[in-house]
Amino acid sequence: ALRAPDSVLVSGTESPGDGGHPAPFLAWSTDLGATWARTSFPARADRTLRIAQVDPDEPETAYLRVTGGASDQLAIATDGGARVEVALDLGAPMSAFVKASDGSLYVGTRTGRLWRRAPGQGFDAGPGPQFRCLGERGGVLYACGDDQLDGFAVGVSHDQGAHFSPLLRIE
Repeated sequence: ALRAPDSVLVSGTESPGDGGHPAPFLAWSTDLGATWARTSFPARADRTLRIAQVDPDEPETAYLRVTGGASDQLAIATDGGARVEVALDLGAPMSAFVKASDGSLYVGTRTGRLWRRAPGQGFDAGPGPQFRCLGERGGVLYACGDDQLDGFAVGVSHDQGAHFSPLLRIE
């Protein structure tokens, strides 16, 4: 198992020597980069892996934004990147992600969609602000929105993202 203080996670793409499409990869180190375990993925010109968050409770698990085309996916890497599974196809670019302190996952887009997955359940989708960021502290969600479209630059939700209230406006 990985230990957070000594663990490093890197995502990237590697171009093959033959001029083909770049291949995305994850590399995980448990000794501050002295050695690396690497997982490569099939080469596709339109896909990139980006790290959304390393799980604060399980440092051998990471949440990834798989970008490309008009739709992003949320993937979950477990066992230090040895296994990667697509958990959600968003149908739009992902712009916000957080694993909450209760274990729920929240994924937002700039198109005003919020997906929530409580532990042990599937994803539910609903409306939300035009997400620019997403965070959580003590069961309270905080979101960056579009001040003009959402009525706030930073909003707060006390009901797991069902409603957001203005916390900060920029006028």
